[in-house]
Amino acid sequence: MPKVTAIVPIYRPSAQMLNKCLGAVLQQVDEVIITREEGAVLPEHALQHPKIQYVISPETNIGFGRNVNFGAQYASGDFLLILNDDVFLAPNAVSVLLRVMADSAVGLVGHLLRFPNGRIYHGGKHRLPGGAVGYYHIDLHKLTPTIVTLTEIENVCGASVLFRKKAFDAIEGFAPSFFMYSEDDDAALRLRQLGWKVMYDPLVEGVHLSQGEAKRFPHMNAIRKQSNKQFAQKWEWYFHLNNGKEGLGRFK
Repeated sequence: MPKVTAIVPIYRPSAQMLNKCLGAVLQQVDEVIITREEGAVLPEHALQHPKIQYVISPETNIGFGRNVNFGAQYASGDFLLILNDDVFLAPNAVSVLLRVMADSAVGLVGHLLRFPNGRIYHGGKHRLPGGAVGYYHIDLHKLTPTIVTLTEIENVCGASVLFRKKAFDAIEGFAPSFFMYSEDDDAALRLRQLGWKVMYDPLVEGVHLSQGEAKRFPHMNAIRKQSNKQFAQKWEWYFHLNNGKEGLGRFK
């Protein structure tokens, strides 16, 4: 049986939120790596379990991607479930995502995420219209998803995704130059550039509180703007090349 490691990067979480996230996923995976940067405080009464390992990076102010990359060093799984601590997965989520991974060409799979009120947070991602650089969340704030079957897609939201460890290693994880935001967009495109498939499965659901951690960072708008600018500088050629083309874009 394939082994799954959940990696949950934390910064300043509440014990209630973190424990709810862990309680939803703990029985679905083989191990959980809780990773945090130096100085980040683990809340009192955080869940303890033989499957859970807490690791601390020796660096500070490392952001989401580098935090995940640090935690991945401790993972022994064939698959990495990258999970925000404000995401609460349905009980069958991981088993269904693993079925998608039966196709050995799949490197990454994301899924449907809803707000606590039932409205859609992430129903897949599409390129922005008119050749603009970037992606938008399909069906944001709607109740009924547009994509209703397993679909190969350009990009998925990194708040809850399953990576094939081999694919994650092939791209050397998330690009450390992104502090927060756009690192998932960049990773998906780099995977596809190497020939890996990115999939979206609407049959898997989770609840996302949305930016539960990000709101704790000062100057988040400036961070988001810088990440978007960096992503545009790196990938604008891709969006210009595929302007007007539907579906999966091609590379040079």
